[in-house]
Amino acid sequence: EFRRVLFRSYQDALFHISAKNAGIYQPITTSTTTLGSVIDLDNSISGVVLFNLECLARTDGSYLPLLEQSRDGTTFTPVDDNYLRFKNADGSYTTTGQEVLATLNAVGSKQLGCAPQTRYLRLSIVSTGVTNGATIVTTVAFEKRIKQ
Repeated sequence: EFRRVLFRSYQDALFHISAKNAGIYQPITTSTTTLGSVIDLDNSISGVVLFNLECLARTDGSYLPLLEQSRDGTTFTPVDDNYLRFKNADGSYTTTGQEVLATLNAVGSKQLGCAPQTRYLRLSIVSTGVTNGATIVTTVAFEKRIKQ
């Protein structure tokens, strides 16, 4: 009986992770700010929200993540560095300049975490030096509240 309950708890824990597109899955072909989707954390119990940024193909340009927060879902301001998390290759965390470190300058992926202070988040990409561009994909993951 104990094993059955333990396994069921494990399945439930995985079920409650919400992973979805953060609004950007497209070629970016000019130097611009590409707005992501508004992420509503009303049903979240996560202490940290994880954003994955991936560059699938790239010719040129630099792609800086811009994480913004909002209390009403319409007016957004940048998230303060104190609430951002970027893990270095050695496993340590950086306390400033996390978005710059998460910039995509080559094909590959990076992650940026956020300890949310408001109900709504939005991840946008600020691209510079673009003549041909890159294909960028962003996703977000957080733990959902268990619905009774």
